[in-house]
Amino acid sequence: MLRRVQGITAEGCSGCVTSENYTNWYRIQIQTSGTLAFTINPNNNLDDFDPVVFGPNVTCGALGTPVRCSYAINSGTGNTGLGNGAADPSETVTGDQWVSQMNVTAGQTYYVMINGWSATSGTNGFLLDWTGTAGLNCTILPVEMLYFRNTCESGSSILEWATGSEINSSHFLVERSADGMDWKEIGRVNSAHQSTMETQYIYVDDRAKEMSEGYYRIRQVDLDGQVTESEIVPMERCISNEPWLSIAPNPTEDGVQVMIDVNDSFGTSARLELMDATGRPVMSQRMPLTKGRNTVDMDMGAVAKGTYLLLLVQG
Repeated sequence: MLRRVQGITAEGCSGCVTSENYTNWYRIQIQTSGTLAFTINPNNNLDDFDPVVFGPNVTCGALGTPVRCSYAINSGTGNTGLGNGAADPSETVTGDQWVSQMNVTAGQTYYVMINGWSATSGTNGFLLDWTGTAGLNCTILPVEMLYFRNTCESGSSILEWATGSEINSSHFLVERSADGMDWKEIGRVNSAHQSTMETQYIYVDDRAKEMSEGYYRIRQVDLDGQVTESEIVPMERCISNEPWLSIAPNPTEDGVQVMIDVNDSFGTSARLELMDATGRPVMSQRMPLTKGRNTVDMDMGAVAKGTYLLLLVQG
């Protein structure tokens, strides 16, 4: 049994046979075959609720025609839903408030929309009692994630994801992990909050080239603080084929440590050239070079204060 929370005007997915008012959307996954039936019991019998079912195996952006639909006026007369001996799959406002139950198969998914006709229905709510014989995995659908993927561009990881619909969503947290267990937040992307169509998002991780391997995930946060985690995406393919160079500390008074990551070693050593602002060589130093991370210390204690350019020469 599920208790309804207050809905939002004109939310949800497209494809309904009439306008939406104060609605809740549920995504139902059938765990064991049987019949799908439910009873909507208003907390206040003066409220009018209408059930609509889409499926099987449709997406929020392409629902198609409802397989069950009742828009009977039940204000003041109590319960409505699927079952109760009804034989008709759909009915208009003059119906008896009930449409027929459904034979469903394990693995199928359905979308259930429960429309509250007036603002008081959004305030008072209802009890939803699943009365069929099928086993269900039923959740309120705050966000429908369509995909989450990453590609590599110039050593940066380009993370892309899209939602098919959003209800009361707040933002997305982008997280990265070296081992798939310990996660670190690396970015935040604001969400659409309310959406009935596909919404695309992108986040660029410029520091992906610093890691030899790792993983990404998205944590979607609702306005009420509830969190849903996405699938985990590996980032091995996002390692740059170009060398990555880091200098620390910068600025410095004594010296720096130079770090370079390469996928291929283009020879056994590299040459570091320190040049002043006019392009005049000031210092030259060689460093061993192997596949992976290489480090070398440069002593700059004898170099005058100023701004310098460090040039790395390979191969």
